[in-house]
Amino acid sequence: MWRDRSISYAVHNANKRAIALDADTTEDVEFFWDLVGRSDIIFQQPDAPLIPVSPEEIAAAHPHLIVVALTDFGLTGPRRDWIGTDAVLGALIGVSVQSRLPGQEPLSPPNGIVTESAAVLTAWSALAAYYRRLGTGRGEFIDASTYEAAIQSVDPLFGIRGTASGGRPPWEEEYEQQDTRHLYPIFRCKDGYVRMCVLATRQWESLLSWMGSPPELADPELGSLVARQQARDLIDTVVGGFLRTRTATELETEAERFGVPLARVQTPAQVFDCEQFGTRRAFVRTPLDDNGQTIALANGFVEFDGERAGIRRRAPQHDEHRAEVLRELADIDKRPTDSQGGGPPGALPFAGLRVLDLGVIVVGAEIGRLFADLGAEVIKVENRNFPDGSRQVAPADTMTVSLAYGHRNKQSLGLNLRDPRGIELFEELVRGSDVVVSNFKPGTMAALGLDYERLRTLNPGIVVADSSAFGPTGPWSERMGYGPLVRAATGLTSLWRYPELEDGYADTSTIYPDNVSAIISAITVLAALIKRNGDGIGARVSVSQAETILAQLSSRFAFASISGDDCAYPSPDVHVLQCAGRDQWCVVELRDPRDSAKLAEVLGCRTTERAALVNTAINWFAHHPASEAMSTLQDAGVPCGVVQRPTDLMRDPQLLDRQFLRPVYQPHGPGVLPATGAPARFASLPQIDLLPAPLQGQDTRTICRDVLRLSEAQIDEAARAGVIQLCDSRSRTDESQDHE
Repeated sequence: MWRDRSISYAVHNANKRAIALDADTTEDVEFFWDLVGRSDIIFQQPDAPLIPVSPEEIAAAHPHLIVVALTDFGLTGPRRDWIGTDAVLGALIGVSVQSRLPGQEPLSPPNGIVTESAAVLTAWSALAAYYRRLGTGRGEFIDASTYEAAIQSVDPLFGIRGTASGGRPPWEEEYEQQDTRHLYPIFRCKDGYVRMCVLATRQWESLLSWMGSPPELADPELGSLVARQQARDLIDTVVGGFLRTRTATELETEAERFGVPLARVQTPAQVFDCEQFGTRRAFVRTPLDDNGQTIALANGFVEFDGERAGIRRRAPQHDEHRAEVLRELADIDKRPTDSQGGGPPGALPFAGLRVLDLGVIVVGAEIGRLFADLGAEVIKVENRNFPDGSRQVAPADTMTVSLAYGHRNKQSLGLNLRDPRGIELFEELVRGSDVVVSNFKPGTMAALGLDYERLRTLNPGIVVADSSAFGPTGPWSERMGYGPLVRAATGLTSLWRYPELEDGYADTSTIYPDNVSAIISAITVLAALIKRNGDGIGARVSVSQAETILAQLSSRFAFASISGDDCAYPSPDVHVLQCAGRDQWCVVELRDPRDSAKLAEVLGCRTTERAALVNTAINWFAHHPASEAMSTLQDAGVPCGVVQRPTDLMRDPQLLDRQFLRPVYQPHGPGVLPATGAPARFASLPQIDLLPAPLQGQDTRTICRDVLRLSEAQIDEAARAGVIQLCDSRSRTDESQDHE
């Protein structure tokens, strides 16, 4: 009955069908194996199998299957049996310490973000293996660790990062997150709070104009961001006084008119009233129980050819679709295991695909990188006159850590798309490519004459992916896509904070949801490529970063749609406890009374009454080193994790045992970097190459010669005319070969 189902069940099982099997009956066991044999992908938790059979046994019985074994820490390693809840994993992957404000204890991100993001990367791994099967006929066994997936998807310390990183490698010293609230300050207004992101000089000038040019801020030196940071107390006083007298709605309207980046800091309950999300049908109501009660569910992550890929059916009731599935099985032939394509058995999934990567900063870089890592030929198209924001922090002949992570395994083509001849060369590339990726402000590609309608006339099979802050349509579609403003507008900022502090907003150091939005984009591109295998027709896919947040917090929004009070959302019983030693901490999550009883036994506490148990725990942890406390509790079956810093991750025995990090050499800057490899552990996939990122325009000559078929004379003439941009890459190539 619906009344027996939780909101979480309703959220996470929408669009699915359900059957219930009894492992003690021969009929249901046969039904299970028949269903498995006609499936494509199996997700299984080895510690809770539907039928008493392991994922390895399923894979051995059906070599065509993609079998994904889902565990918290992986099937191997010294911590393979540990428990990883959302809060515990948030501590272990470093997010809790990154969120921390000076003088405060580490802070867990809003519940759900860590495991939701890890699930997205696991889906990417499964679909990549399935795409490979289409070419080879070969299945795959995937050992999917939620811990490892979370490290790569939430706020990666070993990946491309935005301005929140401060430009320094986090592992070079004992990492303490800097307080960056002054970059994206939050001010009180007449009916709540607003956040402002005034970074560029022109934005500062627009703010002054809006405020009527206050004499206190007339110093022309304040046009510099550095100068404004030094004078932030004065600026905050003057700006805060101006904003305090207006409502949030008035401020948003006026700020947009003057070109000042500003957003209301909303709660989840307030998000439902936003015109942008209403216009785009970001939420849809579905039944919750038999009495007609409904809840609002986030309506999917993406748009596919302009149509939202969202909620199509409510979550199923117990065994609701058994008869339906049985009828379908009777009409389906046995699953073929032969190849549908011609890819070699030992190839990476995307060998033979060509991706044109126009992406910038984090989201754009990551979409291309995900394809490049798994074998695609990815050409980063860039122009030194309008450099990728990640390039702007370093000279053209050097490489930052962030660039190295975001653009490994790619080639760089220097091409001027503001020149008609540059457009012609790009269009020629499109004719021979499979995917075009961009994350410019909506309308930019159309302004260049390169919208989807134009690109598909050149290549009907092209898949075009765009990503933006609020989506390609709606009244906010052209708003500036700063991550802090997106998080404020979607309710995330109001949740990611120290609730006892008025200025305790702690999301300024994160780049979430950039990385997970990129993974969602890549998944959708891959789905379009799989569809293209059947009909030969490409697609346009669009991802909104704001709607990624709404979907990953869907349980909280669903609760708010019923109660009207998101503050009453049931939170997990999480405790951040200081341990022996300098600034060492553990996070403990008590899921149910059994966890409390186990903790009481470890602590020698005679009661599970909460106040007494917590007081005993505070004293016990204060006398134990963090790693020892974590091991003791985990061995007793209590979820516990050390609040790790980047250097801790590099020494983590579980990650070392599973060879999670690999060295990659990046010349012209960082040197040897610790890098993640595959998104999960694949049983038969060849080892992924980790080739260094290119300098800007490094591969221009090679691409022009080998792909565009230009002669050397034509290449030199185009370079002189500024149509293409060259870079001497010989020194980098020679240097990198010494470190293969």
